[in-house]
Amino acid sequence: MNPSVLRQLWKIIEAADPHTVAELDAPNLVDWIIHQLSLNTGLADPGSSEVAQYVQSRLPMIQDLVHERLHR
Repeated sequence: MNPSVLRQLWKIIEAADPHTVAELDAPNLVDWIIHQLSLNTGLADPGSSEVAQYVQSRLPMIQDLVHERLHR
C-alpha cells in the first residue's frame, strides 16, 4: 500500500467522530473507511481490496482506539 494512502487512512480514523465509528459493525466500518479514504484522496479506488484487508487486519486496534476516545 502506498505510504501516503496509509497515512491518510490513519488520519481519517483519528479524526472520525468516535460515536459514529462505534456504531458501525465491522463490514460497515471497513466500507466507511474506504469511502472516506476515496473522498479524501480524490482517488476513485485507493486500492480498495488492499485497504479492506489492511483495515480488517487492524479492526481490533481501530475499535480499541475508538473505544478509548469515547471514554475520555
